Amino acid sequence: MSVSISSTGARSTSVWTYEADEKHWTTKHQGVDERGRETSSTLHQIHTDKDTFTWEVKDAKVDGEDSPNPPPRLIVRRVKPK
Repeated sequence: MSVSISSTGARSTSVWTYEADEKHWTTKHQGVDERGRETSSTLHQIHTDKDTFTWEVKDAKVDGEDSPNPPPRLIVRRVKPK
């Protein structure tokens, strides 16, 4: 479990689960945005290798209504050459 608090007043709690058979993390978020609206979403972190994963949001909702999911993002760790 993790908790996020923003200086704008937004806050959320998240429950993390590792999906061993699919080799990715799933995070269920619930919170309140800076305008006081209830928010929720599911985040998938799909690891390609030790330095790369895809970050994908699904089922985003604001006040119980569907909200557009952002496009998936590829995250790559920059490794300093030795």
